[in-house]
Amino acid sequence: MNNPVQKSAKATLFAAVLAVATVVAALVPPTAARALNVPRPLVDVDWLDANRDDVVVIDVRKDPATFTKTGHIPGARVVQSKALRMTRELYGAKYAKMRPTRAHFQALMRDLGVNRDSAVVLTNRGEKASQVVHATLLYWQLKYFGFDNVAILDGGNAAWEAALMDMSDEPMGPVAAGDFVAAEPRENLVATLTDVEETVTYGGPQLVDTRELNYYLGLKKKSYVDAAGHIPNAVVLPYAFLTADEGPAFFRPPMEQVELARYMGLKPRDSMIVYCNSGNLATANWFVMHELVGNMDVRLYDGSMLQWTQNGKHVVTRHIN
Repeated sequence: MNNPVQKSAKATLFAAVLAVATVVAALVPPTAARALNVPRPLVDVDWLDANRDDVVVIDVRKDPATFTKTGHIPGARVVQSKALRMTRELYGAKYAKMRPTRAHFQALMRDLGVNRDSAVVLTNRGEKASQVVHATLLYWQLKYFGFDNVAILDGGNAAWEAALMDMSDEPMGPVAAGDFVAAEPRENLVATLTDVEETVTYGGPQLVDTRELNYYLGLKKKSYVDAAGHIPNAVVLPYAFLTADEGPAFFRPPMEQVELARYMGLKPRDSMIVYCNSGNLATANWFVMHELVGNMDVRLYDGSMLQWTQNGKHVVTRHIN
């Protein structure tokens, strides 16, 4: 039997161990918060509502002023889609609206409070396809820089509001800087000007023009694109076909996307290069084909028509007289 001195020593040791464990527990974030993984590329309102305390919600918008004017998911952080692109020098020339550098993107994500172990859910106003593409743009960039624990809220804020969830009109408050690290880019997710030139000349991946038909046919062009029309041999599959016509702009089911692609003359399981005017809209097609349909050989040509025409490359037009 232990004597009183031994009992006292054991009690003192136990108390010391307990004190250390308490301090360590206070310093280490809860395991559940660190371990949360998004279950799939698209999450619905119910999932986000159940897990909102454990995820970073980023609202991507063209006009950040609408964050308070039209309302947002409580606790969401806002980023302007314009901040996700920058002017870069490639092939000895400067091009606007290109994907950001690794350093720029890392700083932006840290400013939004994203950590290495964060679970991120991206949202948008969700009223139409042209708003959804802001979320798919950031989704592609996160994947490009090696971050996989990310999903998009299907239907965006419009779906959240339609489900009678609370909306906030409060401005975004201060956010503690995150420790996000942008990894080496996954170059297999991007197509370069050279890649597209070789495809046009020698054949290869399917070229998919994701713009509206009037741009594809050469009846209309953006001011920053030097020539109307489309890249030779490209097949058109407008990005706006991929979601519901009116908000909430839910993505159409994967099998419907496959059938739609086939109807437009594409082979949805074969390699693809998707493009648009400046590499924004096409991220929706990349998201659908790569993430929802499961075709791992889909690349984004983010230089798109802006870069192609700036280099004086041949375009095809189909004018209607």
